[in-house]
Amino acid sequence: MIRRGRRSTRRAAGHARGRAARLLALALLWLAGLPAPALAQGTPGEPDGRPARPGAARGPQAELGSEFWTLAARFETGELLVVELCITNVGLGDGNAAVIGHWIEADGTVLAFDGAKASGRWTLSEERTRLEIGKLALDLGGEQRRLLVWKERLQLELELGEAPAGIAIGPMTGADHGFEVLALATPVAGHVQLEGGERRALRGQATLTHRWVERIESRITLRRIELVATQGDVRAYLIQAVAPSGESTSWLLALENGRITHSEPVTVEARMSAVEASGPFPLPEALILEGPSVRGRIELADPLVRYDPLRDLPALVRLVVAPFLRWRSSWSTSLFELDFRDRPGGPLSLRGQGLVNVTYFDAAPVAATTGAECRDDCAGSADCCP
Repeated sequence: MIRRGRRSTRRAAGHARGRAARLLALALLWLAGLPAPALAQGTPGEPDGRPARPGAARGPQAELGSEFWTLAARFETGELLVVELCITNVGLGDGNAAVIGHWIEADGTVLAFDGAKASGRWTLSEERTRLEIGKLALDLGGEQRRLLVWKERLQLELELGEAPAGIAIGPMTGADHGFEVLALATPVAGHVQLEGGERRALRGQATLTHRWVERIESRITLRRIELVATQGDVRAYLIQAVAPSGESTSWLLALENGRITHSEPVTVEARMSAVEASGPFPLPEALILEGPSVRGRIELADPLVRYDPLRDLPALVRLVVAPFLRWRSSWSTSLFELDFRDRPGGPLSLRGQGLVNVTYFDAAPVAATTGAECRDDCAGSADCCP
């Protein structure tokens, strides 16, 4: 269950109405799209139309194509920020854009924010490196990449250092989809101010990924798990993607002093708790990984935030959206152990607390055998879908 920030009754009612309207717009963006992409084919910079700068918008071309940027930042004072931006042709018309974000205070209080804009009501720079969607902007065009939020309840400015070439995750890339890491536990600094609060300085680390698909993402990925783990100058990124067929693909990327030391396939076993295993969107309690030069274990803690972006929609709208998108996401800080056996300089053991994201784009097949049902009147019941 999402823990919501503390607000006055009057403001909460107004924000609830506005949030419901925005969520409805978000849902409509995901319905069956129309042809004729709003963004032109190709991007200035390279002969084959690929973006000249890592992270630059490619522009979804297919009727059901979409493109995403996901930023997750952890700060030294205990706060966490997760934001996903999207350009999509899935919806009423093409070239729509949406934002879903969560600011999590050190005490666990969660402030959710979102927005959706139709084609022509959001902006993309000529170089396709700055997206501005409502009151949020992601700028990847300068040496210091920036995220800006100027909402009433959240004002935020962040600068990410280091702008290396994007690191493509080969197995997650195909003719109609791709995945790249634009920043991995990169130093980040800035300021935040919540409604009624003081302006606070922020320092921490941020990870930024960029992915694109030219069809509904649930047709490619059923579930994706990501881990960001750091210790000293070593940064590791683990990704596992499970296809609707049940086939699993996993990859581990490690950097040391900014240089890639490992980029290899691994096997990942997701161990579910007895309670979670029977649900449609189960969260692992542990991940066991083994690769040519690494082995490890991740113990997942309870989620800091676990949400369905469409949960507040009216029942009728949810019924219409459900066949196209059953999206669940959770974020947690989790203990990890990674042992690198084959490494320049000798073996290395990493221990610490990493950041884990588990995202479902459709319910797990096990749901069909459990008899679980999602009902409108079952809030708080263990028999209901999360």
